Amino acid sequence: MSLVLLLGLPHEPPLAAMTRELARTGAPHMVLDQRRLAHGDVQTWWTAAGAGGVIIYEGTEIPLEAVSGVYTRLTAWGTLPEVGSDPERFAAARRIHLALEGWLESTSAHVINRTTANDTNNSKPFQALILRDYFDIPATLVTNDAEAVLAFRAEVGEVVYKSISGERSIV
Repeated sequence: MSLVLLLGLPHEPPLAAMTRELARTGAPHMVLDQRRLAHGDVQTWWTAAGAGGVIIYEGTEIPLEAVSGVYTRLTAWGTLPEVGSDPERFAAARRIHLALEGWLESTSAHVINRTTANDTNNSKPFQALILRDYFDIPATLVTNDAEAVLAFRAEVGEVVYKSISGERSIV
């Protein structure tokens, strides 16, 4: 069996679009809602044959050896409301996500948005430094000081602002 896993929050447009496309083509796939992962389990192992394991999700066991592709849009699990402030749920979510991320980094399955390949997305200032070698980047200010923002705007005129967080944000 060849299965594509979709990991993340199903309502987010990129994951929803991928889900629709896989359904349209008839490709075997399964959407794992990240908010529900902490209620299941992930067990992973590594042998000479490679990375393996099983995801237990809503009563279904998914053998990771059957997974040929993964589209991951996992968000910071510690901020999910479903994890909350319950120490046991937090510990379970942490263990599950660490096991899953370890498997994602070492599996031979095709993985889109592998965690390490996506790490530079977590630092907008780092991205800007790299881009400066190839593109004309306007003057940039990284701050949380309102007075500094006002002074910067007075100096440069119109400004565009955005979050520099590695977390998804809407500005």
